[in-house]
Amino acid sequence: MYSLVYEPSPARDQRWFERVSPYFDELYISLGIPGDKLAAMQRDFEHAAFNPDLRPLQHDPVSLDKIVRELHILRDQVASDSDELIATAYVAKIDELTAQYALLAASVAGDAEASAAKNRWLYGKADRATLAGVTAWIRQLAGDMSETSSHISKSAEAVLDIVPDLGGSASDILPNPDTFKKVRHAHFQAGGYIDALFGQDAMNALPAVVTPQSGDEITRQAITNVSSDYSLTDSTDYLWGVIHGRKTVVRPVDYLLSREAFMGIVAHEVGSHLLERENGIRQPLRLLSAGLDRYESSNEGRAFMREQIQFADSVSMTRQVSWEHILLLYLSSALADGSAGTPRLDFKQLYQILITTLRFFKARRFPDDPDHAERQALDEAWQLCTRAMKGADVTGGSFNKGMVYLRGNLQAWNLAATDPDIIFLGDAGKFDIGRQDHRAILAGCGVLD
Repeated sequence: MYSLVYEPSPARDQRWFERVSPYFDELYISLGIPGDKLAAMQRDFEHAAFNPDLRPLQHDPVSLDKIVRELHILRDQVASDSDELIATAYVAKIDELTAQYALLAASVAGDAEASAAKNRWLYGKADRATLAGVTAWIRQLAGDMSETSSHISKSAEAVLDIVPDLGGSASDILPNPDTFKKVRHAHFQAGGYIDALFGQDAMNALPAVVTPQSGDEITRQAITNVSSDYSLTDSTDYLWGVIHGRKTVVRPVDYLLSREAFMGIVAHEVGSHLLERENGIRQPLRLLSAGLDRYESSNEGRAFMREQIQFADSVSMTRQVSWEHILLLYLSSALADGSAGTPRLDFKQLYQILITTLRFFKARRFPDDPDHAERQALDEAWQLCTRAMKGADVTGGSFNKGMVYLRGNLQAWNLAATDPDIIFLGDAGKFDIGRQDHRAILAGCGVLD
């Protein structure tokens, strides 16, 4: 049977890990505003559209400035460590942490220029070709439906009117079919990754449609199978995730997923992100449990790959809600940032594109229940828009993390084209499998050959 979990090794960086770990922060959560305030904003927005102030004003600027100064001091100290490899890894990580707190401070202060600069340093800018591929895929789908005689055609035509044609090709963002088959086979071979994560008994018992009644027990078993003691709790939205600060895996209160979609999301959150955490804490470099600097692009893309390969082929996976979601994450952050040669949109402008696109997506999925389709479109458009502009004031701005999922996914497929097994390498801890400096650190610590 394939072994998911590494054997524990003595820590080489215990001193610095203990000193730096109090500053580890889940920026996605810290940049958010309280849920009750956000819900009230949504109700007001649906009544009369406006550009909301999404700055996390609950944070104290003086405290944030103090943290940044402490990190500067800590950086100078770790830079002088005689272990050059440890010094290199931790200096880079402290630089990332400093940028995160500086981004948080810039957001509170309403400094849009500083916020944009930190966002782009942390998460990168939009790529014109990738954005063009996203819009091409959406427009192609809408074009295929625009000639039908149903109400769906009207929503498709609205998409063609508002989603820009940037001259791209949908094929630019799709995995190579042969590579898809090879990666899928590597995961599904008997006694391999999938069997180790879920267990054969759970696989046999898994129904075609999974709800919390059947899925929660299997999710808890997967958590155990990666040697974790995390709990499984309700999320506050429609998303699954891992919140390490609370030692929990979260999932929607009521989910209704196909067998493949359920296995994919568990492989993403538990079989990738939580597994990375558990293996990282067992490595000679404990920092791998929290992540080397700016690891999330490759990390998120690799995890999403495991959602994709649950389906029989590379075409089937594009019919899934998760595929639509990852494209809209990229689209919303890229258009809010305006870094790919497109105008930077404010909240109302971005929301209009998202609600129009989601009305089309949901009309296709719920053709006989337009009320449900509309409610889902409204909720998801709001959540995507507030996520893309997390931390921004009324003038707009972008939280660029939304772009890392598709960017990293494209990178992971490119790497797998020459070595399908490289995807398993990322289970060793939280690092970017495509960055040579990260792999050099792991090799220096004996994690990689």
